[in-house]
Amino acid sequence: MVVKLVKEITSSEAFLMLKKDSDSRLVDVRTEKEIFSVGFPDLDSIGKKVIFIEWNQSFFSKSSKRFIDTFKEKFGVHTKGNFMFICKSGIRSNFAALTV
Repeated sequence: MVVKLVKEITSSEAFLMLKKDSDSRLVDVRTEKEIFSVGFPDLDSIGKKVIFIEWNQSFFSKSSKRFIDTFKEKFGVHTKGNFMFICKSGIRSNFAALTV
């Protein structure tokens, strides 16, 4: 049985995990418009890049299929490590985390 764990963490906790765990990744699920208006995390100091996979609409639309297809294209089917997802309010990032 596979148990999916989704845990809310602070940005400081996420940064420390990204810094310490070489297999950890940060996935930004915000729209392009949001990213350009607000900015995005700079992970250059720890030698990592943010991965952008937009989550559109709601959990009940085709967003989950589109998201998981793009996720698999970027990371493959068998992934290891921790994935952290960010968005403006935490709703889309939670849907994304539950989807993968």
